[in-house]
Amino acid sequence: MTRGLVAVLLLLCVAAAAAYGAAGPGAAVGATRGVAGRGPARAQRYRGSARLRLLRPLRFSAVLSTPYIMKREPRMIEVNITGDNENETRTELVEEELRGNDRYEGFCIDLLEEITREIKMKYQIVLKEDGVYGAYDLHTDTWTGVIGDVVHQRTDAAIGDITITDSRDVVVDFTRPWLTSGIGLLTYRGNYEYGREFSLLLPFSVELWLAILATCVAVALLIFLLARLSPLERDPPAGATQDHCHHSWTPFTCCGSVWFAFATLFRQFTLLQPRAGSTRVLAAVWWLFVLLVVASYVATLSSILTLQGLASRNKIRSIYDLPTQDAIKYTSIYGGSTWEFLRNSQSDSLQRIFSNMRREAYNSPPIMSTAAGVEYVRDGEGKTSFFMEVPSIDYIIERQCDLQQLPGVIGENSYAIALQQDSLLLDVFNAALLRVREDGRLDQIRKRWWMDRRGGGRCMTEDWISDTPSARPMNTEDFCIMWLVLAVGAAVAVLLAVLECCWRASTES
Repeated sequence: MTRGLVAVLLLLCVAAAAAYGAAGPGAAVGATRGVAGRGPARAQRYRGSARLRLLRPLRFSAVLSTPYIMKREPRMIEVNITGDNENETRTELVEEELRGNDRYEGFCIDLLEEITREIKMKYQIVLKEDGVYGAYDLHTDTWTGVIGDVVHQRTDAAIGDITITDSRDVVVDFTRPWLTSGIGLLTYRGNYEYGREFSLLLPFSVELWLAILATCVAVALLIFLLARLSPLERDPPAGATQDHCHHSWTPFTCCGSVWFAFATLFRQFTLLQPRAGSTRVLAAVWWLFVLLVVASYVATLSSILTLQGLASRNKIRSIYDLPTQDAIKYTSIYGGSTWEFLRNSQSDSLQRIFSNMRREAYNSPPIMSTAAGVEYVRDGEGKTSFFMEVPSIDYIIERQCDLQQLPGVIGENSYAIALQQDSLLLDVFNAALLRVREDGRLDQIRKRWWMDRRGGGRCMTEDWISDTPSARPMNTEDFCIMWLVLAVGAAVAVLLAVLECCWRASTES
């Protein structure tokens, strides 16, 4: 009788544990959800009880998405291997064996480490092999992807670049956003056309334009001083009247010198002609400098206009130019948050964009992941583009230098962790996220995975910029030899002016 009673009690315990495991920790702690509203005080009140009732690690559904969740590359480690003889050992390099959560790395993994460290919980990553984030399937009346795992309580939560949408917010609870951004367009480098309004200023950089103007003013000042210093420049011209000699003993006044310098720069004729050897040398060197400037400007402008004219019909200036052209195709992840945003948009321009995207999806296999979208752009070589979130674009163009973001951002997206509905873990996670954000750990994680790890910053190196086949504006370094020639000529002119003064003094004495 006693043994039968013990057996019945054991069976009841096993059945209760099984029911708890099937419902998940979110449902277990969510039974008291309606007792109080959400808030930091409530999170603090129930944090300890929630931790005690979680008897197993939290299960997070996720999909592979760079740089949020990626497979970790195993390292080569040294292992001591014993040979046939027990005293004989050798060291070999073998591939590290990764298990459990160690198989993954990325922004969301580091963020999850910080959150679970705050709330003193363990976690387990459950990878979704199909790579689907989650959308409502009308045919099966179910949710797919990682959102479907949370809705059907196969996992406790979902993490990754999961966008908060109205339809998803109805079936799951989202934490505070850990990243907010907009939607951009990833395109092949060269599809973007600079505004032609400023094409005439593109050959020179801003610094070079200012340096040329400063040089012109300096030459005008120097020729004005030389005209005052050189006695040959002060002498009146032959045949001049006494009144002319008295009032116009030199044409290079302050205004005249400035006019001479700028007229020469813009290739205009002037009646002012230097007569002394010193001013003539300075004028000749200035003419040479202007000739080189004009030649450089014309050559660079020709290159820029030629590149702008190549395949001009394939070039667009912003996202809102897409509906007015048909040379570049574009799409997004089929059924994803960007797809839904464009479909539900009230803007006529965005509606035309979505109509073209839907037609493209019918004519070709739909894009189901970010990696497939990047390959879609690269394979198109300037004829295809891909809508995606701006943070993902920033990560890609830091490493794949043949890609760029088209100017303009539409909408606003927020990434968050998805939890089961009415889960008390929502307040716990919100409190932890707030602490991680306030003490700067979130920014450190972002910098680590966007700029430092896995080749970040490659496309900003001087080696890549110098190898990029494009007509770049000339800068001050390109004009160093010209300024050197001008400086030598000015020094010779000053020396001649001094010699002219000495010669006049010797002849008069």
